Order: sequence, then structure tokens, then C-alpha cells
Amino acid sequence: MNLDLSTFLPLLKLASKAAPVRSTMPVLSHVRLRSTAGSDVLVVVEATDLDVTFRAVLPRASNDGGGLVDVLLPPAFLKAINKAKGVLVLDASRPTWLDATGVRAFGMATLAPELYPVLARPEREVLATVPAADFLAAVAHVAPAVSTDDTRPNLCGVNVRLSRDAGVLFESTDGHRVHRSPRFGAVHEAAGASPAEREYLVPVRALTLAADALKRFKEPEVTIYQTAARAAGFDGAALRPLALIFKVGPCEVAARTIDWRFPYVDCAVPWNRPGTCATLTGDAGAFTAALVSLKPFLADRTAGIRLRVNGAAELSVSNPDVGTSTVAAGLEVTTHREDAPESGDEVGFNARYLLDACRAAADGRVTLDLSGARGPIPGDPYVIAGPVIIRSESGALAAVMPMRF
Repeated sequence: MNLDLSTFLPLLKLASKAAPVRSTMPVLSHVRLRSTAGSDVLVVVEATDLDVTFRAVLPRASNDGGGLVDVLLPPAFLKAINKAKGVLVLDASRPTWLDATGVRAFGMATLAPELYPVLARPEREVLATVPAADFLAAVAHVAPAVSTDDTRPNLCGVNVRLSRDAGVLFESTDGHRVHRSPRFGAVHEAAGASPAEREYLVPVRALTLAADALKRFKEPEVTIYQTAARAAGFDGAALRPLALIFKVGPCEVAARTIDWRFPYVDCAVPWNRPGTCATLTGDAGAFTAALVSLKPFLADRTAGIRLRVNGAAELSVSNPDVGTSTVAAGLEVTTHREDAPESGDEVGFNARYLLDACRAAADGRVTLDLSGARGPIPGDPYVIAGPVIIRSESGALAAVMPMRF
């Protein structure tokens, strides 16, 4: 069987992102390529790490009469043809490729396809349909806040919330910040029958892989499916899906749900502005540019940046090697209480956290809500009592905890 690399190489690149780089099961690092029988013969591309599964089904470009093919493409072979042009030649045991001149360029032995895990396709239920632009913006907003600490699995995924009335929402946290996307898309009536709002905790790799497929195929929307439900816990009172499936054109990305509950952040984050003592408002682009201009002066990626109220808001960074650098934040300060921050008061933040939170509002205006108080003794410093809420015109929210210097 011969396949045109200009058509199938993008699919192979997407599939290789689902295959683990290091695994205790070496067969998982391969990408499976197989054909099916029938007049409308299809080529199926599959890859999985047992948490995230990529699958694409496309019509076969041409058939040289070699019959059915089922091969595993090893990582070295995928790397070798990363920028190749020509034809991919598949037989039962040895994948090769021909360059544009028809000269056989590369061949490599591979494992037997019987060793690859069987990727079942259980019954599914349509949950929601979301526009492509909103999906890409939501993934870009919540992905930076996902934790990489494997000891806290409930923070290592993105919480997907679906409401029959409000639509779809993504949120993530690493314990120091919370990112929440605006509501978008439409939830199907059958999916919203019971309960009124559902939550699914999925690996962030599934969302980023679906976003990559969306950028590649330029599809107008993403369809979200749920597979058959299973009992969660010993009492079986709650039902959780085996996986969520994100369908983008010819591609499907299945994400096994994480068997942990996402933390209830609403009890700790004042989304509705209770206790707000000051509001800083300005152009998001100017504020982001001010943050970026101070990045060269940061001692490391986790270094703090000071937000100082001095009539207008200012940003400053102190580095023992180059001294202190200060720029205007481009934000107007509006106070709501007598104990609001005054001239000279400052609050510290992780610079990278502020940048990640403001990227969702790069083309509009951004609002920072400060909730804090001053001590009872005259001259006491201003102390932040909770996270700073960052809002964008699109409806994206972020909560960033302050840091001490």
C-alpha cells in the first residue's frame, strides 16, 4: 500500500504526540497504521499512552494491490520521515518510504501489531458542540495553570464543566492560581437532562492535542462525546464516564477521566468581588508589554514582581546584579474603601503567573481586583487578604495568589 506523505504526514505528527516518549511498555511508543476491508477502504492511524488516545480515519490515497496492512511505526522511523516528501510504502512487516525520485530511502523493522493494546470504541453520547475559536482560546487560557505535581492528581487535569443553560467551561489550578474560561458552546438537551451541570476532569494533553488538530484541519467546531458511564466509589452513587472524546474533523482524541474530584475553588476565590478594596483597570496590551519589558531583569522564572500603588500603578523588579527597574503599569487605580492601598503600598506576584493570566485579554482591557486591608496601628503596611482577580473583556478569569518578598 502506498500513501502520499503530504496527506498523511500531518496525521502521523499528531499521532506521535499521543505516544509516550518513555514508557514501561515499549510498544506504546509506536504509532499504529492499519487498513480495513471493503470498497471504501480506510486507513486508521492510532496512538495511545493509555490515558490519551488519538485516532484518525481517512480514505486511503492509493492501493498497489498489497492487501490489508497492519503495521506499527517505531519512533525512529517517525523521526526520520518528519520532513520527508514522496510516498510511504507499507507492507506486513517493514515500513519504508520513497522520495520524490522514486528511490527507496529508508526502511526499519518494527514490532508485531498483535502486541499493541486493543483500543475499544464503546458507545458514546453527544455532550456539546463548541466553536473552534472559543475552544482554542479556552485551552490556551487554562493550560498554563495545570499542575505538574503527580502527588496531587486532582490538580493535574482540566475540569470540563457542562451546563444545559450556560454551555461549556474549562478551569484549572496548581494550588497557587486558578484559571477559568468564559462559558461557550451549546450543550445538547440529552446530555443536560440529569444532572443540570456535569463535571469531567481530563488530562490537559488531550485538550492541547485536540487544539493542535483543530489548527491543522481548520474545522469550524469541536464535538464533545461521552462514553458509557461507570460507578465511582464503593457505594456506586455517582457515575463517571470512561472517557471524553473530542472530535475534530477526521481526528478523535479520547481522554480517560481522572478518578479524582476537582477542588471547589469557589469557596476560596471571591469571583463576585466581595471585599474588593481597589480596582486597577487599563489596556491589557500595555500591561502585558510592561510585564514583558521587566522579564530580562528577573533573577529566575519564579522571581517576584512588585505592583506598587503610587498615584498610578507601577511595576518594579529588584535584582542583586542589575539593581531595581521600574515601569508604568498602564493601569488606573480606583479605591472602594478607606483602607485601600495608598501611595507607596506594594503587592508581590510571580511574574510568570501574571503574564499567563493576562494573555487571554491581550486584545482588550484588563481589570485587577485587590481585596485586602491595613492593620489597626497607624503606619501598618497594606496586606492582601486573598487572591487578586484578573478579568478580561472576553469573560476569562484568573486568580493569582500574592507572594512575600
